Amino acid sequence: MLRELYVDILRDRVMTWTLLFLLAGFYVLLCLLLPIWSELVTGVTSTLILLATGVVIYRLHRDLMQEQPDDDTEEYTAVIANIDDVSRKLSDLALFLSREREKVEASEAMVKRLRTEQTQLEPIVTAQRELVDAILAVHARTTASKAWIQYVLTFMTGVVTSLIASVLFALFLQ
Repeated sequence: MLRELYVDILRDRVMTWTLLFLLAGFYVLLCLLLPIWSELVTGVTSTLILLATGVVIYRLHRDLMQEQPDDDTEEYTAVIANIDDVSRKLSDLALFLSREREKVEASEAMVKRLRTEQTQLEPIVTAQRELVDAILAVHARTTASKAWIQYVLTFMTGVVTSLIASVLFALFLQ
């Protein structure tokens, strides 16, 4: 509303002020030359100024009332709904955290149980390790000796096969 009363363009501002000065000058001239008519013009001008002031005040009041919300219940309802939503999310978070805490406690109990089993089985494993090492050494020796026998047999089979192939080849050429 206040922006409507103030003219933005320089040309319009100059014209407005020029018109106001001309009217003021005309009024002063009228008062000097025709004093009887000046009283009538003063009365009419005062009435017009009073009416214009009333219209401006009415429009300002109307604009101010439109800017202020009439009812704040919507805002309060939105805030209450937001608070309820945050409360629900916090309770969900608390439930999630309690479930995760239970999972962590179960994992810690399992780790503790496995460490107890490890300490119980460790002496048995170290005692049996020497026996297992001895068994593996005997197995390695027997496997190595069997491997040499297998290598020799494979070589001999290759030589015999080559001799047979040579004899057959000589027979076919004749």
